[in-house]
Amino acid sequence: PAGLDPVAAYRLVDEACKSSASRLRSQEIVSKERDRAERDLVRATQAAAAARAILAQAWGAAGMQADCTSEALAEVKRRAEEAQELREQIGRGESALRARWGAAVPEAIDEVQRFGQAALEGRLEDVEAQLQQARSDRDAAADRRRDAQSAIDAMMQEHSVTQVAQELADAREGLFAKLEERYQLQVAAFLLDCAHREATDGGQAIEELGSEYFRALTGGAYGGLLIDHDAPGDPKLCAVESAPDKKDLDALSTGTRDQVWLALRLAGIVQAAKETPFPLLLDDSLVQFDDVRAEAALRLLHRISEHVQVILFTHHDHLAALAQSALPPEDLAIVPLPEVSGAMRIRAARREPAARIPRPVLEGAADPESYEESAPQERRGRRDASDGLEEAKQQILDVLHGADAPMGKAEILAAATDAGLDLEAGWTAAIRALVDEGVVIQEGQKRGARYQLR
Repeated sequence: PAGLDPVAAYRLVDEACKSSASRLRSQEIVSKERDRAERDLVRATQAAAAARAILAQAWGAAGMQADCTSEALAEVKRRAEEAQELREQIGRGESALRARWGAAVPEAIDEVQRFGQAALEGRLEDVEAQLQQARSDRDAAADRRRDAQSAIDAMMQEHSVTQVAQELADAREGLFAKLEERYQLQVAAFLLDCAHREATDGGQAIEELGSEYFRALTGGAYGGLLIDHDAPGDPKLCAVESAPDKKDLDALSTGTRDQVWLALRLAGIVQAAKETPFPLLLDDSLVQFDDVRAEAALRLLHRISEHVQVILFTHHDHLAALAQSALPPEDLAIVPLPEVSGAMRIRAARREPAARIPRPVLEGAADPESYEESAPQERRGRRDASDGLEEAKQQILDVLHGADAPMGKAEILAAATDAGLDLEAGWTAAIRALVDEGVVIQEGQKRGARYQLR
């Protein structure tokens, strides 16, 4: 334009040139993309034509009469899937037939044809009969199962789980008692056989000595023991009440049979010790004896101590008290072992050492004076339940109060011992009183009994 500054004119011309160059480059790019798209379109058209040719060829090979449309293709796909499923079913059927007949399908068909129709019908009847029997057995088993379940339900309604468990525990305890009695009878039979052999060999020492010991153990209630050779079958051992009355061992009580066993055992030991002296060790052998029987047994043990050294281990304090009252002090030594009850330690500390046999006592309680000095502290750490029935009852209640489940006698006594209590002496009277008062519930009997607070 007229009057335009040359510099401004130059700038306008330069900008126009740059804009023209940019449009040219854009046109070139668009032209190249168009050419590429045209080439791709040509290739796609050729590929589609080739695909249509292949599809037409496959469609003709499949024998399809209709035109190749999308609906026709969907129908062909469905038929192909059904054909594949049928092929799989045929494969499974052939596998099952091969497992049943042990042969492929053609061989199985030939074998069926060889059987004939009559044979196949007979075999089918056998299979149906077996199937019917299997169904009958299944129904019978189901009926038995229902009956058993009904019986279980009825039992569970009549008895609680705790009652059933207690009945099982009682039955188990009764079985153990019978096994123990059988063992004792077997031992007695063995000793009887030994005594019989000794007697048939011309020696009457064990029979006579055992009879004498049995008479001493029963305090004269029985005159002794006698081998009855007139009994039917083998000779048998009898207890003599008064001549000529006699009793078979089966007619005796369990406690008296224990005395028979102990008498024969001690007689055999004394006879054997005449040839080879040895000590006699007894471990709570008098635990089933009452005080009268226990005192008689202690006197007999003192008597045979002239032949053998007798050592009796026990954790029952009353046996030590019986021995102190029944036996001469110069022939008796009570040795408390570690962790024994406080009552036994007190008695041992109060006893004077015998002249003939040194009397060992616990350290720190060798004489009455030292015991009297330590007695207050000892009494504070350990109380004796035999001081009174009420104290024993309270101690049992204290133990049961902290229990999460019913406890047996041994568990209660052990817990009391850990707490510094001695419940054993007053246990029977205290627990009977608590049960009679309804404060404590007892489950089971005898050794299987368990206790809990109501």
